[in-house]
Amino acid sequence: MPLWRRKEGVFVFDHVEGLVDLLQVVAPVQTLVYNLSQSQEFLAEFSFVEPGGNQQPLVSLKVIAPNVECFKIITKKSGPRLVALEFFFFERGPEEFFAGLQDATALENLTLYWGDPDAGARCTARWPQGVVLDRLVILNLAWGRLLVADPENFGAVTVRLPTLNSDPFQAVRSLIQAHSEKLRHAELSSWYLLPLLKPCIRNLWLLHVHSDEGVSTALQIPELRQMPELKELTINVEAFSPEVESLLKAWPAPSDVRVLELRDCIDLAVVRGLRAGRFKTVISLEITLVGQIESDVDSGRLEEGLQGLPNLAMLRLCAKREQPMPLTKLLSRISVTTIPELLLAFIEDGLVTFNLAPITQHDYAGYKDCRELVRRAPQPLHVVVILRCVRVTMGFGVTQDMVATLFFRHSVAEQCETCGLAETSVCKSIGANIHKRVQVKL
Repeated sequence: MPLWRRKEGVFVFDHVEGLVDLLQVVAPVQTLVYNLSQSQEFLAEFSFVEPGGNQQPLVSLKVIAPNVECFKIITKKSGPRLVALEFFFFERGPEEFFAGLQDATALENLTLYWGDPDAGARCTARWPQGVVLDRLVILNLAWGRLLVADPENFGAVTVRLPTLNSDPFQAVRSLIQAHSEKLRHAELSSWYLLPLLKPCIRNLWLLHVHSDEGVSTALQIPELRQMPELKELTINVEAFSPEVESLLKAWPAPSDVRVLELRDCIDLAVVRGLRAGRFKTVISLEITLVGQIESDVDSGRLEEGLQGLPNLAMLRLCAKREQPMPLTKLLSRISVTTIPELLLAFIEDGLVTFNLAPITQHDYAGYKDCRELVRRAPQPLHVVVILRCVRVTMGFGVTQDMVATLFFRHSVAEQCETCGLAETSVCKSIGANIHKRVQVKL
């Protein structure tokens, strides 16, 4: 039986020849992660899964190699099917990489990572402007954060910034230039990298940036004012809440952003930046908390921010750690005049229980808040609570599952679009259907 006709398989190689032989008889690679090693080490992990039916097998490959010769062999064989590529440069530049990349004609998603921002400082490679990968729409750029001790400042540690006019970044800019009409999504590990997107910035639909020291000077970057097509913006806030708050307050107008995500928020202070009204077109807001909330303080911060989003129709609050109180408390104290258009709210919270029985309304105090919010909302609001239930039991140890409950106030017999949207979103989020539906009586 051919390898790719089995249900699944994993093969590990410590030499190039074995991998090359395998590539001759298996289905083309679709997802590739390629690390240029600083040593002579070679290691490859090839895996495939047969979904069944008439679907094509899912084939992925991870490689650690001292050079790009194997990469060029892979793209020559799998280029017409290779969809996603992650390439880690570390201390080498992109000269030979570009040669192999030209064979990846089906590539849609490209990630480039430098372990050292000055890697390949003497590289002269430029992407040929006449060569365009027609399906390439997603570009992710990341550079390693190198910490350097400053001897003149008592050894204080600072971050070494990338030199954007250096050869490696000019090489990347040439790649972006050739695909300026194709690229629509970009993810950056730093605000410092935003100028690299200048060739394609006006065509971007989605931008995702991880905050770092560069966020404090982001407003000085001209490219921030050149994104007329931007519809989705995601910012990882992390330890830079005050800086991101200032950025949101002064975000260049006009903005046509419809979907806004604020991830890894230590608290909700950053949300206050939305009150300035720079994101009035936003209809969907997602906030992910990694810190602990203070009910009164953070509820006030959230309400202040929501006042700047008059068209908000969908809100998602997600807690990544256990909270001292139900996350629903944040919404229970918000005036309904702050959410005039809100139709759907998702609240993802945690619950520790010592009971193996199904979750009831008495197990999670936030269910009462959901009922009250649905009852008093100006629109026919639907609230979905997704609980990460950690069950601790004697003899059974610790288990975790996800339980979703939908609250609504319309007739049970009514066909409802919002209910359908809630069901689809829950299924995508936790891989299961809504467990319980609760009609709230007015």
